[in-house]
Parts: sequence; C-alpha cells; structure tokens
Amino acid sequence: MELELTSLRKKLTAALVLEKHLQEDLKKTEEHLAMEKAKADSRTQNMKFLKDKSEDFKFRIKAAEEQLSASGMDPSLTHQSLVSLSEKLSELKQQTVPLKKKLESYLDLTPNPSLARVKIEEAKRELNALEAEFSSKVDMMALSVPEPSKRRFT
Repeated sequence: MELELTSLRKKLTAALVLEKHLQEDLKKTEEHLAMEKAKADSRTQNMKFLKDKSEDFKFRIKAAEEQLSASGMDPSLTHQSLVSLSEKLSELKQQTVPLKKKLESYLDLTPNPSLARVKIEEAKRELNALEAEFSSKVDMMALSVPEPSKRRFT
C-alpha cells in the first residue's frame, strides 16, 4: 500500500508540475496573442488611414485635372504625354545614329558637280603619278637584284 501511495504521490507531483508548465505556456501564449492582436489592430488602423488618404488623393487629382481642363491647359503638356514624347524622341535619336554615320562619308563631297569632276581628275592624276613612281621603283629593284648563279654551294 505504501508503494501505491508513493507511486500516486509521484504521479500527482508529475501531474502538478505538468499542469504548472501548461499554465505557464498558456500564459505566454495569451501574452503573445495579445501582442499580435495589438499589432494586427495597429496595421488595420494604418491600412484604413492609407485607404482614406488614397481616396482623398484620387479626389484631389480629379479636381486638379478638371481645374486644369477648365483653364484651357493643353493635354500634350501632361506628364504622361511628355514621357511618351521623350521615349519617342530617344527612339528617333537611336534611329538617326546609323544614318549620321552613313552621311559622314558624303560630307567631304563638294555640292557643285563641276568641282566634284575637278577633284576626280586631281585624284586620277595623283593615282597616275603614284603608279609611275611605283613602277620605276619596281624596275630599279629588278635591276639591282643580281641574277642567281647557276653554281651550287656545297
């Protein structure tokens, strides 16, 4: 019987300790829940405030747009249209880069056709002079190179 009593005391002690731990865990959980609920309430209030502010801004924007329209503002001066025009401008600039490079080769040409013919004739004379000089140098080299001997070196 004493053994049973000791066994029951141990079980009762273990149950009491377990109950104490469970109560502590419950208390911590309730505290944590209260903190999370406070955070959620704060976030809900913040979200409501931001929604109200957003609605207010929408109303103000609409009123400002109506006021600008009534005063005769040109729609092409709005931010959105200016951004669109800026994008188109940058696209056109990108398209002109290869065209400018192609045009550079023609910039040194004279606008007068007769002057262009004169330049062509000058270039032909210069080419003929260079060919004659080249030909004479090749002839000089051919004369200065000795003919190979027919003897073999051993």
